[in-house]
Amino acid sequence: MLYISTSGKDKTDLRGAVKCCYAPDGGIYLPERLPVIPRAYFNNIAEMSLTEIAYVVANMLLGDEIDAGTIKSVVDRAFDFDIPLRQLPSGVHVLELFNGPTHAFKDISARFMSALLQTHARISGVHPVVLTATTGNTGEAIADAFAGIEGVDTVVLYPQGAMSRSELSRFAAMGAGVHVVEVAGTIDQCKTMVRQVVTEHNATGKIRLLTANTHNVVRLLPQIVYFFHACARLAAAGHRPDGFSVAIPCGNLSNLTSAVMARRMGLPMGRIVAGCSANNGFARVLDGTLAPGDVSHISARTLARAMDSGYPTNLPRLLALYKGDLQAMRRDISAASVSDEQIRDTIRHADMAESYLLDPHTAVAYAALRSIPDSGTHEVVLATAHPAKSAATVSQILGREIEPLPMPACCNGAHAPRTAKTAPTAAALNRYIQTHIKP
Repeated sequence: MLYISTSGKDKTDLRGAVKCCYAPDGGIYLPERLPVIPRAYFNNIAEMSLTEIAYVVANMLLGDEIDAGTIKSVVDRAFDFDIPLRQLPSGVHVLELFNGPTHAFKDISARFMSALLQTHARISGVHPVVLTATTGNTGEAIADAFAGIEGVDTVVLYPQGAMSRSELSRFAAMGAGVHVVEVAGTIDQCKTMVRQVVTEHNATGKIRLLTANTHNVVRLLPQIVYFFHACARLAAAGHRPDGFSVAIPCGNLSNLTSAVMARRMGLPMGRIVAGCSANNGFARVLDGTLAPGDVSHISARTLARAMDSGYPTNLPRLLALYKGDLQAMRRDISAASVSDEQIRDTIRHADMAESYLLDPHTAVAYAALRSIPDSGTHEVVLATAHPAKSAATVSQILGREIEPLPMPACCNGAHAPRTAKTAPTAAALNRYIQTHIKP
C-alpha cells in the first residue's frame, strides 16, 4: 500500500511514511486507499478476540509490505491487555481503552509503533531518536513504549507548567534513554519544534530523527482496531451493532480520523460524535465559523489537558478523506463543544446516575453524546484515560478522594524529576539533541 500526502503530491511506502512522517510537500501521510473488509467477516465477529480482530485489520492494511509473522508479533505486543466494553445503567456503553501500562489509550498506538520499528522499519547503523510533544498522556505512553530498547532515545517535550512533579517523576523509572524537556511555550510551539527539526534533519548522519506524535501515520492505524472491537463486543452482548454510534474526545482528532477510516473499511458504524473542549477548532470548522486552513487558533488550558491543542493535527487528514467536502463530513460527524463547567457537571452526573467514574476527557465525549439527539441505537463512548490519571481534578469535583495511580517503585521522594528546560525554537531543540544524545 502506498501512502499519499494530504497535500496530494508526494507518495511513499510504509517505511518511508513512518520514518519521514512529514511529506516533502508539507502534508502528512494517509493511506492512498483503504481496503474493505468483506461483509461476511462480521458474521462471526462476536466470537473473535481482540488480538484476532487486530490481526485481521492490521493484515488488511499492512499485509502487502509486512509478513504475517511480523504482523502477529506487533499485534500481540500492542494489544496485550483487555479493552472491556461496559454497559451503564442508562444503556450507554463505555469502551475502556485505559488498561495499558500508562493507563491511557495512547499505549496501544505507541506500543504498535515501537514494535513495528523494531521489526520492520529499523535502519542498520543509524541511531533512532523519537521525538514527541505532549501535555501529559502521549509523552508517558511513548516513553514507556520505547524505554529499554537498545540504541533508541526518546525526547519528550512539554509546555511550561503542563505536568506536575508526580507526573514527571514517572519518567525517572524509564532509564537514561528517556529525555524530558520543558519548553517555555505552548503545546503548539512544541509540535512546531518537532516538525521543524524532523523535516530539516540530515538523515544521512548517524542519528535519525522521527516523531511519535500523530503526525506519524502509524499512530493512526492500530486505533482503527478498537472500533471493530467495539462492534464485536456489542454483538457478543446480544446487540445488533449495525448503525452503532461512537462518541470520541477530540483534541488532535486521531481517534476521529481512525473512526472514519474504520467506517471506510466496512465497519457498520452510524453517527460519529466529536466531543470538543473549549479548544473547539474542529467544531467551528464543522459548523462553518472557522476556515479549515486557519491555524491561528490559540490553545486554552482546560480540565481535559490532553486535548489542549489549538490547530488539530489530523484535520488535514479528515479534510483529505472527505476531499474537502464539509457537507459530506457533517452527514457522518456531529460535534459539540463542552466547557469546563459542563465537564464538572458530567462527572458528577455519571457518578450519581451511572455509578461510574469518568476522567475529564471521557466526560467531554459523554457530554457531547448527551447533547446530540438521536445519535444511534447503541451508543459507545471512548474512555481514553483512567480517572485516576486526573485524580486531583476528579476528587475536587466530587468532593471525595479518588485513589491515585500507584507510582513506580523507584519513584519515591528521593527521585527528583529528570528534566531540562529550553526555549521554544527548533535551534534550541537541535542544540539539546546534539549535546545530550550520542550515537
